Amino acid sequence: MFKKILVAIDGSEQSVKAARAAMDIAGKSGGEVHLLHVVRPPAFDYSGVDFTGSMLPPEIPDYLIDEWHKVGQLILDKARKEVESEGVQTTVEVGMGNPAQVICDTAEKGNYELIVMGRRGLGGLGGLLLGSVSNRVLQLASCPVLIVH
Repeated sequence: MFKKILVAIDGSEQSVKAARAAMDIAGKSGGEVHLLHVVRPPAFDYSGVDFTGSMLPPEIPDYLIDEWHKVGQLILDKARKEVESEGVQTTVEVGMGNPAQVICDTAEKGNYELIVMGRRGLGGLGGLLLGSVSNRVLQLASCPVLIVH
């Protein structure tokens, strides 16, 4: 069975269902669960920007990064309270960047044996059958991925 499980949490009910499924798997195998929320900073449109002059691409102010991190932590704390189970070690982390890439990088670096995530999250108009993040994770992941409906 899987001992190290990574769960992508975006605050949706689908991601909470995924966390519950991961807790069930970890509880049966004596495993641990790591809840990960990824903040995706807004993209900046660089078209029309002349980089030959003094104008540099805008940097994201530290106060915004701090606020996004706080919101991510609140989302994780809420999910953790809803799904936490005795006997299952649970950790949380807020990441920043492209969600699918951060999820897969975290899984690989942490030697996670399974990624669990909801079929669709809070994203807008994503893939047809799967959300765009879950579909991309399926393509990029180097470990098994469980999509919870």
